[in-house]
Amino acid sequence: LSNMMFLKTLKEDHRNKSLFLKTGEVYTLMDYKFSELLELNKHLGQVNKSEIISMEILGSIQNDLITLKKINGIKLPEWITFSYNYRDAFMDRYNLFMETK
Repeated sequence: LSNMMFLKTLKEDHRNKSLFLKTGEVYTLMDYKFSELLELNKHLGQVNKSEIISMEILGSIQNDLITLKKINGIKLPEWITFSYNYRDAFMDRYNLFMETK
């Protein structure tokens, strides 16, 4: 569970998720809800409707944009959108503070 870095809902079937591990392996989790996965690993946080990240890959947060760190050459997005609907829960979960400009 501690190897989880990034999860993304599959476009073909929203019940299924792509799971990216630190080792570079990618798995498809079938018929999982994000809420179930968040309960399993306290280092994961949901940043929008379709993506969860590990705190290990959190680079920076600027308004509605999250930059991801590169780890072990694994192909992940450089950045993802930080949804307003998930912002407060994510920030509270990790005791993060974000200045508003």
